[in-house]
Amino acid sequence: MTVNPRTQLEQAIGGWRGALESSVPTLAFLLTYQFSGHQLTPSLQAAAALAVLAALLRILRRGSLQFIISGVIGVAVSAWLVSRTGNAKDYFVPGLITNVLWGLAYLVSVLVRYPLIGVLVGSLEGHPLKWIRDLERRKVASTATLLFAALFALRLAVEVPLYYANAINALGAAKLILGWPPYVLVVWLAYRLMRPYFGSASAEDLL
Repeated sequence: MTVNPRTQLEQAIGGWRGALESSVPTLAFLLTYQFSGHQLTPSLQAAAALAVLAALLRILRRGSLQFIISGVIGVAVSAWLVSRTGNAKDYFVPGLITNVLWGLAYLVSVLVRYPLIGVLVGSLEGHPLKWIRDLERRKVASTATLLFAALFALRLAVEVPLYYANAINALGAAKLILGWPPYVLVVWLAYRLMRPYFGSASAEDLL
């Protein structure tokens, strides 16, 4: 049975519900921070409460926790860091570090000629490196991998200056805007690039 690429993408990102769950804790932190007169404790409590609530609802409905666990861990680390520094902008530090690490991983994999997206999809097809000697496939896999690296670089280019400018609201807005929307676009573009060369690849394989 042929699966609609749109359906694959929705499953890959956890659907609109998954996208919403990943954004709500950050939104809760920003709103509570504003309306509480820049009080850190209630802001962190609001973000943590909504992250845990989303996880509990997933468990009760026997849903997948794949997309929510990382969110809960991220909020926990952010809350711990802010509690140590007392600075609201440090809520976003774990996300910045994550973008640096993933961006470097994707970029280095291309430089050493083992593009990460190709290795991942090849592994799922049962042949992690069988495609590596095919220059055309390696070129396509490199392009797809660089799309992800570019996304992480874009996030850093926008968010790091805002972090150092202590622009909390703008930083939070940038995190939300540059989160799932462009990520879904990059997954779709990578899927379209890879599909003709990696026959059984799906959008879900690229995550």
